[in-house]
Amino acid sequence: MADYGYHASTAYDLPSLLDAVAASRPEIIIVDIALPGLKPEAFVEHVSELDPRPEVVFMGTGFPRVDFDGAYLEKPIDSRQLLAMVGSIRRRHDANAPSGKRGNGRVADR
Repeated sequence: MADYGYHASTAYDLPSLLDAVAASRPEIIIVDIALPGLKPEAFVEHVSELDPRPEVVFMGTGFPRVDFDGAYLEKPIDSRQLLAMVGSIRRRHDANAPSGKRGNGRVADR
């Protein structure tokens, strides 16, 4: 992601992910539905309380077993598809942001 102007953090379990989100305040969080310790609905609820609220994108294999309004990426993930999705989310956030509050280019992933 750095080659395309994005900052990405990697977490291998839920506590590390929560720490990364708190430290970097990402615009977009891409998280594997199989992340150890993850309870998707509770995670979405947790990040929905942040300001600004990051967009959560789950990824995994097969049909998602979680009820949420965000995006879901089927693995394996094509890099062009990922970049297009991230770009689309950033444009939407920038269009809705108050003047002077544009995106920070931070993406947290698993």
